[in-house]
Amino acid sequence: MSKYLIVSTAVTDEIHKKDSREVQYALGGAGVYALAGAKVWTDDISILTGVGEDFAGLHFKWFNNNGLSTKNLIIKDPWTPKTIIQYEDDDNRTETPYYGIDHYKKMNATMNEIAEAATSETVGMYVFKDHDEAFWEELLRFNKKQKLKIMWEINADSAHVEYLHQVRKIVENIDVFSINKNEAKTLFAEEDLEVIITRLKEWNINTVFLRVGSKGAYMVTKNSTVKISSVKDVNVVDVTGGGNSSSAGVLIGFCENRSLEEMGLMGSISAAICIEEEGVPLRIDQNTRNKAYMQLNKMMDKKGES
Repeated sequence: MSKYLIVSTAVTDEIHKKDSREVQYALGGAGVYALAGAKVWTDDISILTGVGEDFAGLHFKWFNNNGLSTKNLIIKDPWTPKTIIQYEDDDNRTETPYYGIDHYKKMNATMNEIAEAATSETVGMYVFKDHDEAFWEELLRFNKKQKLKIMWEINADSAHVEYLHQVRKIVENIDVFSINKNEAKTLFAEEDLEVIITRLKEWNINTVFLRVGSKGAYMVTKNSTVKISSVKDVNVVDVTGGGNSSSAGVLIGFCENRSLEEMGLMGSISAAICIEEEGVPLRIDQNTRNKAYMQLNKMMDKKGES
């Protein structure tokens, strides 16, 4: 029973850097990075996804070291998904499921599994997924009774103008929509962010978290647009998972009824903590949380002075 539920993947990343023969193996997946970003602000959280029989031997140590539950990790295959990540440069990479796309999709949580994991104590849910209409119809029907705060971080495969109608239908029925600038540009077939924000406001949105990388983000509602700063002087080591971790931070802020500025900055701080290490942060503890809240208060004070 968790207050917050992360519905997305946990995988092993096989990482190939450009011009290097060294191969790195690490815990990864959008769900794991979102879990890390949320763990900055709360301990009452778990991830729901399928894994292989080998997952415990590969990755339980990280969960145990961070006091994270493994109860919603469901064994669905002998092998945990493995993603081959090939970097072309610091900003561009390809990702290929080692066991194939069908094996990867097999790990997705079903609606029955979500219904079992989302108890009466669950308040918020992060979902990283495409626009699968059957899935979303089931989830939204389920949530009419459950009344969870749902964040959808869109899978890039669905961020294309031909899916605009389907995406809008989902966004208008959830609480927070997370999308990065490149995905927004392909979704609306538009390069100008101001135009994109205007078009988002034409929808019946609740809250949109529009991520613009190192420049921060925008929190967008029907009547407001708030520019969110990134954390300054971050020693960027690995940008993997920055979007997932920041989105989860925003969800926690949203569920805590914080202001747009606060929830956006919680996202920025979660991302900063994740990208300062290679892969998922090894340890996210009370000391991490104390520093995060100090950073949040400092950034809010600075915003108030400007």
